[in-house]
Amino acid sequence: GIVPRILPIVANFLARAALVISRPDDAMYVSINRYFLKSESEHGAFQDMHRLPAFIALFCSASEDSEQSRNERIWALHLLRDGLLDTSCYRLVAACHAPELLLSSFENVRLLQISDDSRATEYCLLLESINAIIDHGGYGAHRDLIKRQGLISWMRTLCTSPSLTESFPNLKTRVSFCNLVKSLIRITSCTPQLRSPLLVLEVCGLIEPVTSLLCPLERRTTTEGKKFQSLIQSSLDALDEIAMLLSKLKDEGIKYSEVHPLGAALTTSLEVLHCTDTSIQIKVLELICKLPTSLPPTDLLHDAILSFVAASLDCCKEYSTGCHHTTTTTSSSLPTPPPCVVQGANNLFNLVLQRILVLLKHYKDISFAPPSSSSDTKHVLQKLFLLKGCLDSSEGEVQNLWQECIAILVKSNGENGENGNHGSEEDNCDLKNFILKEIAFG
Repeated sequence: GIVPRILPIVANFLARAALVISRPDDAMYVSINRYFLKSESEHGAFQDMHRLPAFIALFCSASEDSEQSRNERIWALHLLRDGLLDTSCYRLVAACHAPELLLSSFENVRLLQISDDSRATEYCLLLESINAIIDHGGYGAHRDLIKRQGLISWMRTLCTSPSLTESFPNLKTRVSFCNLVKSLIRITSCTPQLRSPLLVLEVCGLIEPVTSLLCPLERRTTTEGKKFQSLIQSSLDALDEIAMLLSKLKDEGIKYSEVHPLGAALTTSLEVLHCTDTSIQIKVLELICKLPTSLPPTDLLHDAILSFVAASLDCCKEYSTGCHHTTTTTSSSLPTPPPCVVQGANNLFNLVLQRILVLLKHYKDISFAPPSSSSDTKHVLQKLFLLKGCLDSSEGEVQNLWQECIAILVKSNGENGENGNHGSEEDNCDLKNFILKEIAFG
């Protein structure tokens, strides 16, 4: 007769079980031995060629010993994470409702009386097991988890109830979370059948949590920045996938506002820009400007917008200076960047100025502003004029964006002064003289 094919996840189970059975002192020896001894037909021959062997018995352990129960859950998760390699494996996994069990287990793990390290280990294995299903389970897995069970929305709930730091207590769990986000968004982007009418809301709900991971609390209080590199890279990769998906949706005619209540908080974006290493600061700025942003309360909005605008302009200025310093000089006294560098700078300036323009339009509509806003406006205008020298070779669209930003700042300052919100006629005259001086000597 035909020898049946052993599915990868079944083969993985048999290999792991063989290692356990050969060592009576193994913590899993009794559990695995019991599984084999319960089979009486065919003289105890292995029967589960077309079922997920022992998973339910181990993952939903009935052991009264909490430590043994945890060992069995961990063993079952390792089997699922490492053994699920193709769609045939997923059929076995889905048949025993393992995906639903995984999704419902996070709250149970949170309530367990175990150490933070032990809890983080289980969180990691749960996230990595779900990721294995997404990566190797095929369209059936994608349809079941993403469309039917709302996996993207479920991930959003992990970040809000309980808090993000409680759901992901250490670096490894946060990296696993970002890797799962990346896989989910990539699959959804490539498979139009998985998209729901609420997709934009679901995806935007992940932007703020992932962005905040670029500047974790531990990183703010330690000088050991290198150990955060894996988290930073995985966060950037996840945000990049989200930005590409939203861009694709916009090209397909699905509109969304650049200022969105579920976008990255403007204050978070500003904090990330300030704490990010210069080597990836431009990449971070590009992603922030591509993704929707959410604004703070009205009483904080003025300062937040001007601070973000100033920080963004500083990044652009430093980038432009770096482009000139890293290029070889020609016969002229100033270095001439190659065309590809010039185009890259134009793309960056275009992206950043578009976001600044969106924010300044909100700034213009603020009915309340602090007394110091006139000097704040002058500070931002000065940075815009400093950037002007970098725009000489830029495309007309970039130049137009720059002019619009200047016009909105000047107009909003004048209007607020007329309404009595801040500033005086002398302040406004001083601002106009400042602008004329910059135009004359800039």
